[in-house]
Amino acid sequence: MIPKFLSNKRFWIFECVATVLLSLNTILWIGRNIEAIILIALTFFISNMIAWVVSDKRIGSLCFLSWLFGGGAYALDIVLIDWFKMSTHESYPLIIGSMLLAPLFAAINGVICLSFWIISAKIYKRVEF
Repeated sequence: MIPKFLSNKRFWIFECVATVLLSLNTILWIGRNIEAIILIALTFFISNMIAWVVSDKRIGSLCFLSWLFGGGAYALDIVLIDWFKMSTHESYPLIIGSMLLAPLFAAINGVICLSFWIISAKIYKRVEF
């Protein structure tokens, strides 16, 4: 049985746009090889899918949950990239540098989610999908 949201066109539009925009930061900072880039894109795809399923289909809660779960995906990416040795950096500088960049990451992704919320609310002229 296929879940109903997988046949929703708006789900796939949101999923593709959110995955590309939210994972672009992390890919630019720590994505040095194709395995790391695929891992980053996959974790952000899964975090956005979870946000879609958990949210009550209001654009504001969907954007907030995407931002919140995106932070978790960022932390998970750092741990997995270090664990699987996908980076050319040593463990200590990778983790400390990522912790120092986390507020910047959260701010940039917050602006992306806020912009998406405003644009979506204006396009659909309502607050629900």
